[in-house]
Amino acid sequence: MVKDLLLLIGLFFFNVTVPLKAQTVIESVKRVSEEVNSEAEEIMPLLSNSGDSLFFSRVFYEKNEGGLYSGSDIWLSTRKADSGWSTSTNDVGKWNDKRNNFIVGISDRNHERILYLNNPKNPDRGIQFVKEVFGNWTNPELISIEGIAKNGYQGLYVSPDYEVILLSMSGESTNGEEDLYVSVKDERGNWKKPVNLGSTINTAQSEISPFLSKDKKTLYFASKGHGGFGDMDIFSSERLYNSWNVWSKPKNLGDKINSEAFDAYYSQYGDTLAYFSSNREGELADIYEVKMLQPKTIQNTVLPVADANTIAKRNYLTQTELKESLEIKELPFIQVQNDASINENAIAAEIIYFLINKLSQNPNLNLAIKVNVLEIMSTEKMVVTASQIASFIATEIQNAGINMERVQYDGVTIGNQNSADGVSFQVSFSFYK
Repeated sequence: MVKDLLLLIGLFFFNVTVPLKAQTVIESVKRVSEEVNSEAEEIMPLLSNSGDSLFFSRVFYEKNEGGLYSGSDIWLSTRKADSGWSTSTNDVGKWNDKRNNFIVGISDRNHERILYLNNPKNPDRGIQFVKEVFGNWTNPELISIEGIAKNGYQGLYVSPDYEVILLSMSGESTNGEEDLYVSVKDERGNWKKPVNLGSTINTAQSEISPFLSKDKKTLYFASKGHGGFGDMDIFSSERLYNSWNVWSKPKNLGDKINSEAFDAYYSQYGDTLAYFSSNREGELADIYEVKMLQPKTIQNTVLPVADANTIAKRNYLTQTELKESLEIKELPFIQVQNDASINENAIAAEIIYFLINKLSQNPNLNLAIKVNVLEIMSTEKMVVTASQIASFIATEIQNAGINMERVQYDGVTIGNQNSADGVSFQVSFSFYK
């Protein structure tokens, strides 16, 4: 291959078709029926893996174990044949007492149901698990986590495979009122001391109600510190590089799920169903059900490659103009490592955010994207992957409200493939008028 060979030749006259990430479409958000909700407060809904049992906690209710002004009780409603819910009951396993009682994780595997319980203000109980054996529940067993007292946290979530525990608490490294932490197991199977999820997730305000997707790649949580529509809003964030402290920028779940009121305790099941708690219809919170349309992978023409005549007409910003008009010395570039995806690149997310800001502040400015290949690969892989990278960047910019006519893809070039150093692609940018 020839260095810096421009692969625009032959690409000028067609658009590259690449797969786009499916977008979630919310079909409905409805308050669950009176069999589940009451005049009291219902929070922390968790659905069993089989979908037949909805566990939650109820507060300020006279039929709780300790009465109206005690703590919360665990309640259960089961799905009926008509897909409705049975009248809920707190007569479950003798787990409730006069303090706060919560279900914080459910595992249905090998025909065995395991529930994880949380009694955060009771030093004798703390975090426990129980098993259902032939219709009967075993006695609760304590789960010990290094570095926290039995009552030194506020809330948590246990993954179904019992490999990850997320906690909301005020710890040694807390940034604000309450941060999110994670505990994983060591090589002996013991739970490690919880580690702060980092400043991308945690703010000077409160972050609460963590929930982790089944594949452990998406975190859902509620926060007051990331902006939003009102009190607590629900956000999602993607875990990057298989790390527990490198996350994508939290994304607000939107005004169909969030409101001006308190919204939290979100849990999602597959691609089509979720539950959360909100007090949008009264002083006390109720449980809401979210139904989503089945996402589809869309094959779509995303970006035309700019032709030579279009490029020749551009008025590029000079280094002086970049410095004086945009207050930057030079434009940053994005590197994509071997076998990695740009949407898992935390540095890329920051650079895209930077580009969005500059385009938003300068409405007469346009952006050109060029992808430089630094690894030997087939022409097909080179063209398709580079197009996917450019498409991702352009889509992120468009989602921020920037008109797509202001973003152009200049195709792919071949760089020095002897100095890749683990980098497959390098994305460069140019501003022009």
